Amino acid sequence: MSGRCEFTMPWSRRHVLRNGGLLTMSIIGGCVTSPSRESTITPTGEDPEYTAARTQYQYTAAHTGSVNTSVPTDITRKWRSRHEEVDGGLAVIDGRVLVATTDSLYALSTTDGSRLWSAPSNVNSITAPAVTRDTAYVSMLGSREESTGVSAIDLSDGSLRWRALSSTDISSAPTLSNGRVYVTSLSNSEIIALNATRGESDWRSDEGQYLSTPTVANGTVYVGGKTNVVHALDATDGSEQWRYEVDGAVRATPSVIEGTVYVGTQAGSIYALEPADGSERWQKDIGSDITEPISGENGRIYVCGGGTIYALSTDGTVQWSVKTTQSASALSATKNSIVYTDQNIVCLDAATGETRWTFGVQSRQSGDTMVTGIECSPVVRDGVVYAGTNAGDIYAIQ
Repeated sequence: MSGRCEFTMPWSRRHVLRNGGLLTMSIIGGCVTSPSRESTITPTGEDPEYTAARTQYQYTAAHTGSVNTSVPTDITRKWRSRHEEVDGGLAVIDGRVLVATTDSLYALSTTDGSRLWSAPSNVNSITAPAVTRDTAYVSMLGSREESTGVSAIDLSDGSLRWRALSSTDISSAPTLSNGRVYVTSLSNSEIIALNATRGESDWRSDEGQYLSTPTVANGTVYVGGKTNVVHALDATDGSEQWRYEVDGAVRATPSVIEGTVYVGTQAGSIYALEPADGSERWQKDIGSDITEPISGENGRIYVCGGGTIYALSTDGTVQWSVKTTQSASALSATKNSIVYTDQNIVCLDAATGETRWTFGVQSRQSGDTMVTGIECSPVVRDGVVYAGTNAGDIYAIQ
């Protein structure tokens, strides 16, 4: 199988273009290596409550994109806070908006958008953090060793708890499940499981391909990659449970929704797979590259492909489709709506696809260039929509 080398989503499209030619890799046979200690600072306590995920990329380790809240029909801007370009991701928890960019990680107040703290200067990310009650886990992909690896950040003040994999480019979002942080490496194409409390490597599995963000559900890690294969690994030790060949590279993070593994490919196909053995339940061709994870809510799944959003029933029947102004972000499926970003922040009726509202964002002049648009996914929390823009604005809309 052949194809273009693709980097793991989610991340800034411009970041992909800037870095697409910088790294190469060789295909190496799969193996699982023994644990090794790589952290620099060890926090106290082993209480599972302190390593339970409160939120992360696409809300859960299964990456369903589903959030149990409603979005109002009539909206107002709660606040706008201008900082640097938001080309990473957001996480919202306990009165804080965590903003990850390729330059920094910082926290804003959900009340008024004021800055609460900034992490150390070498902590940056192209993805949304995974967050517990007191710690944010950040994947780092940088040009210098001091800005690579995985960092655990104290939520109270932004200080460093530990740092692991300091010489490894981590291109995926961190996935947090059952006391482990799962990531994939760009430079050596490994899936790596870290102890969330201490930062030690519990296991590493070399799959020999550029890999998607790992998805974890019911004790299994699901990951795709450029060699047109979906892998299922045991979440405890990394041993392979099954693999399934699909019709194209898998850039989009797999999703596990209501007992089905959903995978989107660059060839434009949606696969519904059996979690236990990877057998195919159905396949649907939408004819457009799928680069964002499939979201799901209340017996319906939502897919972005080629400037169109599709809603399908769980048997693969298309219920509605809507054109977007450009490629849409990963979708948030709420109780009654679908929220996404393209040039604007947009809310659709989940049942019909009709536009509920569109919120336009401000641009910024940077030299001779007008900076506009949005590249990171929106986050919905307690009826408020949060989004960060290329112009450096964070918006709270309610």
